Amino acid sequence: MGNILIAYYSFEGHTEKVAETIADELRASGAEPTLLKIAVRKEPPKSGMKKFLVGGFNALTQGDPGILNEDIDINAYDRIFLGTPVWAGNAPGAIKAFLKKAKPEGRKFYLFAMSGGGEEKKTFQTITEYLKGNEIVKTISLKQGGSLDGLKEFCRDESDDSADADASAETGASADRTVSKELLQQVEDYLAEVYEEPYMDVMEEAEDVCYSAPSAPAPSAARPPEERQAAAFGPPASGASSGAMLRETESAYAPMLQEARQARPAGVYGHAVADSMAFELDESFSDYLFRKIDERGMKDSDCYKKANVSKQIFSNIKSNPEYIPSKTTILAFAIALQMDLEETKDLLERAGYALSHSSKLDVIVEFFIKNKKYDLFEINNTLFQYDQKLLGSR
Repeated sequence: MGNILIAYYSFEGHTEKVAETIADELRASGAEPTLLKIAVRKEPPKSGMKKFLVGGFNALTQGDPGILNEDIDINAYDRIFLGTPVWAGNAPGAIKAFLKKAKPEGRKFYLFAMSGGGEEKKTFQTITEYLKGNEIVKTISLKQGGSLDGLKEFCRDESDDSADADASAETGASADRTVSKELLQQVEDYLAEVYEEPYMDVMEEAEDVCYSAPSAPAPSAARPPEERQAAAFGPPASGASSGAMLRETESAYAPMLQEARQARPAGVYGHAVADSMAFELDESFSDYLFRKIDERGMKDSDCYKKANVSKQIFSNIKSNPEYIPSKTTILAFAIALQMDLEETKDLLERAGYALSHSSKLDVIVEFFIKNKKYDLFEINNTLFQYDQKLLGSR
């Protein structure tokens, strides 16, 4: 899939919305694109007739508004999505100025234009002139307030279809995706033993535990809420304060709520997570990762290649302590470093993630780690059989 950049100029936010939608589509396919908003020194007025006059004149003359973005290493990316509004039937001068500063060479470009209703053909012709020596793979024009349905197909990397066999050693998944029947049966048995339906099953189980006390009658769906509460916790003690009752209730439910939280599907809490975690991490995700790489005596390049993680993503982790990659990327590092289950959980936890038995992907990866099977190629082929995301980030 390669390193992906989404660069765009957006005056009123319409093109920015498209860029963010493209980023979501790419993330859904397992990519981790970089978003870059082109910032300029001189903007047209935001309203009134001058907005159209100044903006139109800028598009016609292709004037340089002054690019504020620094250190644009556009040639570090394999695929570049370039977005622009349409002004007076043309691209604004910001696009020309950006490309002149970035100096792309031999890159693959995907051009998208957002129009208020005008003709966009001239827009693509203008940009193509500035991209000589590069390949224009696809273009798409969109109307303000119109449908964005065509973006999924626009984002698809057609080279993936023809290059599967050549890239198999690099991507960790073979073209035919075959897995031995014996291995699939072992995985199937482990899923049958460990996999749980997401979240609500845990809450129902917690409720069953409450009603299983000897003094409590069997639960009934028709029972009024006040009777269900009394059956679970018993009548309030004489003279007991509401605060004491609340603390008692919280104490009784704490283990079950903790289990329910752990069983929530990934993404319910997100990276920020942490649902106010009650523990302090003495080592950040990136510090922990690089310490483990050093302990294994591995070179950084060997590690990210073995994990099928792009150099750009690895560089982001190394240069920005706040950067958190996707869960599948982190699991790929765990496999590359041959971490045991506890180390894997620790690595994930420091990034705000957790292994969950309500996720098939997590259970399958757990199976391979428990059995000390660290072949990323084999793991990804198995994940493919279950229609799960593959590990790694390209």
